Amino acid sequence: MIDTMNELTQFSPYAGQLTLLEVPGDLSAMARTEAENEARAAAGMARTMYAYAPVSGCPDMKQCQVVMVLRDSSDEASARTVMEQFALDALAEEKHFVLLFPNPRPAGWNYTADPGGEDDISYLIRCFGCLRKSPLGVNGFNGMTFYIAASPSASAMLMTMAALRPLNMPAMMIGPFPGGYALPADALGQPAAAWVCGNPAAADYLKKADDVPETAAAPARGHWLYTGRTNPNVRLACRCGGVCMGGSACAGSQDVRRSAQSV
Repeated sequence: MIDTMNELTQFSPYAGQLTLLEVPGDLSAMARTEAENEARAAAGMARTMYAYAPVSGCPDMKQCQVVMVLRDSSDEASARTVMEQFALDALAEEKHFVLLFPNPRPAGWNYTADPGGEDDISYLIRCFGCLRKSPLGVNGFNGMTFYIAASPSASAMLMTMAALRPLNMPAMMIGPFPGGYALPADALGQPAAAWVCGNPAAADYLKKADDVPETAAAPARGHWLYTGRTNPNVRLACRCGGVCMGGSACAGSQDVRRSAQSV
């Protein structure tokens, strides 16, 4: 979704560079003044993330579009590699959105939602929720957050979030799951807009969630586009083949750019 009604604002002194931001474990940074932009999360451990704000600015620094990219490492080099490999920084400058790179715990993403581990779903929501009080000086819009998985475990993490907290998953791009991953038994079966690469299990779940008939599939730029009956505005794009992203998701750089542009 591109805001064409507001003029661009160069809001951040940290624009044009990856910046390490604190993600507090408490909820004091989650204050909201707009009811429609509320994001609810549980408290957890204090963590960090990397962020990139475009030099070109954003149309509305109070409700900016956010693209969140999950990877398996927590250092700046890994965030920079993913960002530059898929030219996400250039796309952020062109489309005026903020990039976030959440940092996983040393044990990796808790994609099984193990209650004995860190609540990573709440951590991802806090990454979004703490933007307003961060040095970046921008507030994202909850309904325009697009998630990209750069590894199998990241794909599983996003699928678990879509299954358990669908209101916090407006759109995602995922690839294959790691071996042994299973959808949560208490998955809510709610639709989510998604770009699914080489993952039949995820595609089947999402097609069922949005009541997609097989006859709804239509070829579109190298993938199959499904429009469901539950919500025609929620679409599912499926593809297998192409250069692998992060060694997992079957997506080339143009696929990543097109999917991020389509939110």
